[in-house]
Amino acid sequence: MKNIITVQHTQSVHHTIGMVGSWTDWDLTESGKKQADNIGKKLNEELSGSDVVLYSSDLRRARQTADEIAKYLNVEPIFRQELRERNLGRCCGKSVEWLRENRECEEKTVDDRLFF
Repeated sequence: MKNIITVQHTQSVHHTIGMVGSWTDWDLTESGKKQADNIGKKLNEELSGSDVVLYSSDLRRARQTADEIAKYLNVEPIFRQELRERNLGRCCGKSVEWLRENRECEEKTVDDRLFF
């Protein structure tokens, strides 16, 4: 049986300064680097002896998170543009406040609790 584990990139500069992430490149903060390090340690414990393949978005914050985790798993991450988060178009490079003030329509989400 195969297991799929998903990890979101850890704290990035855009989180701390109120900017939209989307398809913009931001570095991890020092806290984000420590978070990625802790995730790597934990996954190393949980996956010891397992074959691991690590895929990541090619955006800087995701790459940095994956690189840190990969050190513990002794693998080379595979970076894919297809794994980027969604592109927020004209919101890229803008503040989260700007995004809220200029929202054109409410976002539609799926409530997965309806399926269980």
